[in-house]
Amino acid sequence: MTAEERTLEEFQRIEGAEEYLEFFDLPFDPHVLAVHRMRLLKRLGSAVRAVDAGNPRTDELRLRCYGEALRAIYQGLARPDRPREGVRGSSCGPCTDC
Repeated sequence: MTAEERTLEEFQRIEGAEEYLEFFDLPFDPHVLAVHRMRLLKRLGSAVRAVDAGNPRTDELRLRCYGEALRAIYQGLARPDRPREGVRGSSCGPCTDC
């Protein structure tokens, strides 16, 4: 989808991580997404709130900021050298893939 075809209303109807990445034409590794889906969605929600707090002048600018934030979030999670984060309150053991 090109930037000209994207609308804020369409963005607001998205429900899944894959849909967000596809909306902004961002390539992604399904394995990375399977491992980090919840983290990505949580960070994207925070980024959207931060962008909205800045009150961008246009929907086009708002969507561009959302897309840039999503790209940075995904790239940070996909880095093979990124520090591992455990699940808070989890007693599942020493797993490093969740």
